[in-house]
Amino acid sequence: PWFLPAFGDAVLEHRDLIFFNQRGMQRNDPQLKCPGFPELLQRLAAPAAGGEYIDRQERESQQAAFFAACYSDLVAQGIKLETYDSVTSAADANDLRIALGYDEVNYYGSSYGTLLGLLLMRDHPEGARSVVLDSVFPPEASYLNEYGRNAYDTFRLLFDGCLEDPKCNTQHPDLETKLLEAVESLNINPRSATWEGVLDVMYDGEALIDVVYHYLYIGEPEMAIEAIEGASAGDFSVADATAPSIMDLGSHYIQWGFYRNRDCREEAPFSSFEAYYALMDGVPHQIVENYKPSLVLGLCEGWKVEPADPIENEAVVSNVPVLVVSGELDPITPPRWARAAAEHLSNSLFY
Repeated sequence: PWFLPAFGDAVLEHRDLIFFNQRGMQRNDPQLKCPGFPELLQRLAAPAAGGEYIDRQERESQQAAFFAACYSDLVAQGIKLETYDSVTSAADANDLRIALGYDEVNYYGSSYGTLLGLLLMRDHPEGARSVVLDSVFPPEASYLNEYGRNAYDTFRLLFDGCLEDPKCNTQHPDLETKLLEAVESLNINPRSATWEGVLDVMYDGEALIDVVYHYLYIGEPEMAIEAIEGASAGDFSVADATAPSIMDLGSHYIQWGFYRNRDCREEAPFSSFEAYYALMDGVPHQIVENYKPSLVLGLCEGWKVEPADPIENEAVVSNVPVLVVSGELDPITPPRWARAAAEHLSNSLFY
């Protein structure tokens, strides 16, 4: 429904179009599920007994215990978790090409899919006629260390862009101050909101930061500004409508076993609190606290998958023809990641 209207129908006028579903995902056997995680998140988001807010430390502790149990369940099923990672998925994609009888394919990947594209170029270049990398996530990027830095740098682009635009600056002055003050207020007095008209949930100032992030992520900076302005003026209608929906409360479609396995195999071994805080030097403490990688680094202590080979944390070098595309206000896969990847791709065009 997304890819066909976006470009797939045009591709089909001249080419075959293949959709590749990673191992461990829905409709595959086995699936790396952690059943019950959305329900856990719903319980943790709801007010505790007496209407009290469940703080971050308690939420992360319960999630870590949940994933430790899921890890044990997957291992008990005989699933070899070391074979569920990005390099193996890229090999699967190449095997699919061979099985379908194609000498070469043109590969398109978006976000995490760009990592698979880069690994295809590195490990199976004979089958890659050309590659499009849209919103690049290169292997050398340290997602856990850099997540907060990427977010804040994008926030700054929004704030500075508004400051430099006379109309925007007149209508929306001091956006950063307004956001940080609203975050502090919500951290002291979390708000109650309704999710899908049924579940009462509570959210704090860190969730307001995530609301702003979400609107930049989906390409709606105007709504990010509306959320900030509203919260600053005591009007939380935008935040109340959005905050619950970005808390993964209904994320049944995510295969959390694969998601956490990849984190613990490919990201956590190359990440640390020290590296995170070094990158966040000079960033407001509200932003620093929101993006610290304590959840993933904590739960990976109980998810004892073997770390990936160090080569999976190195830049890919290739001469395969590549189009590299980035969005200026992309907070999760920023243009600097794409530029860094393109520097090692001798036949690339960065836009």
